Amino acid sequence: MKAGFTLLPLLTLGLPLAVYAQNVGIGVAIPQATLHVGGAASTLRVDGLGGNGTRVLTTDGTGVLGSQAQPTLGISSQTLTLTSGTSTSSVTLPPGPAGPQGPQGPQGPTGATGATGATGATGPQGPSGALGRYGDGSAGALTISSGQTLDLSASLGSLPSGANLQFTTITVLGSLIVPSGTVLRCTGNATISGAITVVAGAVGGQAVAAGVALGPPSGLAGGTGLSALTAAGLPIAGSLGGGAGLRSVASGNSGATAAAGLHCYAAAT
Repeated sequence: MKAGFTLLPLLTLGLPLAVYAQNVGIGVAIPQATLHVGGAASTLRVDGLGGNGTRVLTTDGTGVLGSQAQPTLGISSQTLTLTSGTSTSSVTLPPGPAGPQGPQGPQGPTGATGATGATGATGPQGPSGALGRYGDGSAGALTISSGQTLDLSASLGSLPSGANLQFTTITVLGSLIVPSGTVLRCTGNATISGAITVVAGAVGGQAVAAGVALGPPSGLAGGTGLSALTAAGLPIAGSLGGGAGLRSVASGNSGATAAAGLHCYAAAT
């Protein structure tokens, strides 16, 4: 049972102090608790609970009030760290499940050009171009000195490489005799200060049937075929080859025609 209360002026605070039985009220006429501070703007200050920064109110097991610094919570990667006063504790959270893949972003700029790679192996030689008409120089140099005569219509034995007419250079200071239709090729310079004589391809002074023979046959003898030099220079095989058979002038120069030709081309000997 509550006793009556006595209202005493609190001169030091300038506030009315109400004591109602065991309840004390400051700024309130009828205190509702052991200590009741009234007023919407009222404050309570205890110097012993002060400190640096914002602090929180604590109590021990016996109810004695105290204060400590406000706890802080730190987050680093997947670790949470809680600091309260002089105590620190942390906990590492497990990674969450991977989220769905996002849409592809725009294409980035082109990177710098990489270093040049090693040179590959040399490929096979391609077909001859415009310079192929000058041959490949595989017969070496052809040189006819001053006062020397080389007759290719009679023999090929004096040539550097037999019937091969693809020279590197051609130098004629003496005399060169070749049958009609001969083609000489060189990859370098051709120096002609001597004489070159071209003789007729046919022999015997008689008419030659269509074909590529040098002379007609007579009696049981066969005709005269191409010389080795002329045959070596033929690039394309014709439809007619050796000499024709014997013809009769009395019957209008009629008779057998030229035989078929045979050409063999090989890259190696």
